Amino acid sequence: MIINFYGNNPNFDPMKDKDWFVNWFDTEWYHRLYAHRDHREARLFMDAIIDYLNPSAESRFLDLACGKGRHAAYLAEKGFDVVGVDLSPDSIAAAQSLAHARLRFAVHDMRTLFAADPFDYVLNLFTSFGYFETDKEHLDVLVNMRDSLRKNGRVVLDFLNAHKVEENLVKEELITRDSLKFQIHRRIQSGFVHKEIIVTDKNQEYHFSERVRLYHIEDFRRLFAQAHLEITQIFGDYQLGAFQDDSPRLILIASPK
Repeated sequence: MIINFYGNNPNFDPMKDKDWFVNWFDTEWYHRLYAHRDHREARLFMDAIIDYLNPSAESRFLDLACGKGRHAAYLAEKGFDVVGVDLSPDSIAAAQSLAHARLRFAVHDMRTLFAADPFDYVLNLFTSFGYFETDKEHLDVLVNMRDSLRKNGRVVLDFLNAHKVEENLVKEELITRDSLKFQIHRRIQSGFVHKEIIVTDKNQEYHFSERVRLYHIEDFRRLFAQAHLEITQIFGDYQLGAFQDDSPRLILIASPK
């Protein structure tokens, strides 16, 4: 039986779980829930980004919050030197099977500067931003992106479209993956979209949360300016179409000031 989160577990408070990503991202259930992610779409997005950025063959990429390395591996296939970092040891352990001389991975928290030679491009993809409790932490991430770049380098940040999320929030959802069940409750509170996830596996329930700050384009303009990054282009989808209120994504290209 799946317990109703709000009705029968009132003592579980995701607002107090400020580092929810530490536990959730390092579980196999997280990867099973998002197993539908489209690798073809990811490759087409990377092709579009490469066409737009026009990097030289010697360019170095940092994939910040790389997960199991699907974007990083494809960039390396294209001949670039790539480093992928992620907070999740399990994700990096899985990604290490892809590693080679031009593709390396490391466990790293994006709130601190990654100690390596500077990069030509820093990528933060698939809503791997907005996880933290304070604007200061998110600003630290942007400053670290800037400080990871060479003089003429660029940042690519791929985020959700907060306006579309607010207008089209699905409050309740049940997802089945083979024998697993994921009961999902969503709500918007205090500027964050909260997702409470109950995993039912072999009749045992496990509770997790996700929380993403609903940054709008105006918020990013403010944060990027504070980080001394200049937004040079804004796209609204993985085909790099123009950004609109109903665009599926908010993709920002920025350079150090």
